[in-house]
Amino acid sequence: MLRIRNLLFPTDFSDSAERALPHALALADRFGARLHMLHAVVLHAADPRDPDHRFPDLEDAWQRLDGWAADRMGSAPPRDDRVEVVHARRRGVSAAPVVLEYLEEEDVDAVVMGTHGRRGLRHMLLGSVAEEVVRTAPCPVLTVRRGDRRGPAGGLDRLLVPVDMSQPSYRALEVARRLAAVYGASVEVLHVVEDPPRPDYGGAPTGPDVDRGRVRETLVARLGGDAEAVPVEVHVDGGHTVSTIVDFAERDDVDMVVLASHGLTGLKRVLLGSVAERVVRRAPCPVLTVKTFGRQLVTDGGDDDG
Repeated sequence: MLRIRNLLFPTDFSDSAERALPHALALADRFGARLHMLHAVVLHAADPRDPDHRFPDLEDAWQRLDGWAADRMGSAPPRDDRVEVVHARRRGVSAAPVVLEYLEEEDVDAVVMGTHGRRGLRHMLLGSVAEEVVRTAPCPVLTVRRGDRRGPAGGLDRLLVPVDMSQPSYRALEVARRLAAVYGASVEVLHVVEDPPRPDYGGAPTGPDVDRGRVRETLVARLGGDAEAVPVEVHVDGGHTVSTIVDFAERDDVDMVVLASHGLTGLKRVLLGSVAERVVRRAPCPVLTVKTFGRQLVTDGGDDDG
């Protein structure tokens, strides 16, 4: 059974957040979930070179920022009577820790949030709140890029699931299959044989000498009867993993990418990077990142919701 009871929508009132809001509302409506709209009120450090910012009245600043957030919440799109909406504002030194603390307190099942999709030097300098949440949140996270041309109206028709033959990637596939069953969608399974080979997590074959037909047979056999209720097509392609995933999503007009995050941190993440984070940054459609730890959307027993 696929269950979402509490859905978190962090917003900074940017265009990126506005783009993600319809997706949050649509999911909350579909699963009968409570939608938490959260704004992290972050007080920026005072500039010591500006006389007006010396020894500021911090409490007054907090109140003004709270008031601004309240005004914007008041101008948010009218709530759908079918969706229970909770408005929340929390203070913090930065946005991501506020989001992470809130989702733990409120027993959140999944997060829907916008991402600016920055790349290159600008991304390195500014970072991404969305990517920090994707990497560390103990629940699935759906990210929507500012440039996403697709809307949530009409539901989902095609889901793309990249798999590397690791258990986390098969867990993401199970979530996608259940989600596809709810929406009446099909699932495209994609394995990328990377050349040159990359470090992998599940013992998946890599390199130019791999028999792609045999890899496809292995994946089809692994699916077994799990895919009976949902149309599933298996693809094996070669190239750079992230670019191949993004190109496939663009070419095949995919509505959502569902993939696993291995949750790398520290030096290992810096050296190896993260496929999930780079796909979040570049995908032409929303990306649902399924975690290898913490809360899972799929529970045992019963039929799928919807």
